[in-house]
Amino acid sequence: MANAIYVEYGGNAGLYSINYDRRLFHIGQHACILRAGFSWIPLRDNGIDDIFLFPVTASYTYRIGKSPHLLEFGGGVTVRTASTAFVIDTRLYPAISLGYRICSFGTGSTFRIGFTPIIFDTFLPWVGISLGRSF
Repeated sequence: MANAIYVEYGGNAGLYSINYDRRLFHIGQHACILRAGFSWIPLRDNGIDDIFLFPVTASYTYRIGKSPHLLEFGGGVTVRTASTAFVIDTRLYPAISLGYRICSFGTGSTFRIGFTPIIFDTFLPWVGISLGRSF
């Protein structure tokens, strides 16, 4: 299945994100996946109205045998946009992920878990857990 839509709790966007990923190609047990996500955090505090986060990553996956189990290694950027009444501040932050993915061919369900450190102004060890559908 070449596409997936899922919700990630934690992960490269911090609290949560809604994501779409597309398998660009696969050769045997190897594949390359491109992912784009979206997260919105309404703050209305400290002069900041909203924060929008857009994780964009490319991942390499390795299928373990003929099973639905995959190891996943990826990198990219998280675009963070903070808006106030007068200013929009946009910044790019590195996004890294090392994890495990299982794709059930029968039901189309997708589960992911991984180490996704947050590298905004400091390095914060972080994890992400994703549930969704592949098609």
